[in-house]
Amino acid sequence: MLVAFILSYSILIFPIFLNVKVIFNQENKKLFYLLQLFGFIKILSGYCQIQANKLLIHVSDTKAILIELIDFDGVKKSFKPFMDYHFISLESKTELGSENGVITPLEIAFFLNYFQSFASWLVINKKPYVKINNYFDVYEEQEKFNIFGKMLITFNFLMIIISVIKIILEKVLYEFRKSRQQN
Repeated sequence: MLVAFILSYSILIFPIFLNVKVIFNQENKKLFYLLQLFGFIKILSGYCQIQANKLLIHVSDTKAILIELIDFDGVKKSFKPFMDYHFISLESKTELGSENGVITPLEIAFFLNYFQSFASWLVINKKPYVKINNYFDVYEEQEKFNIFGKMLITFNFLMIIISVIKIILEKVLYEFRKSRQQN
């Protein structure tokens, strides 16, 4: 009995590391993504596209998930339980370039670096363990805009169970309130 308790406790609390890698390419106008567990177990990969007020998330060559971009309130509520997961690190590299000179890409890089410094300050004051590294490459006489990003998220099975319970309770409470308002 004690062994089963210790084993189940260890499985519930053992940290799971999720690596999220994204690449935005301006030429293709696509956002490529890769989700990996522990940095080497591939879960999902594909790309995202925006078409006519819709977000297409391509999971494979023949399958895609369609999300309407109009309902921002519903999207905000559906991601609320995911706030229990912890971001450990965020790394990004932005490539900027213009054929007309180097001034415009430098201005954009300066503005992005300033905004990133402010956002980092806000995040680090709430979660000092978060590691943030952002780099900017500026190209001369070359039209370029690419973003490479990597994020490390940690969670465990207990957080997943709690998130599922939150989602179910929110749906039950919503239906209960809806039925009371109709009566």
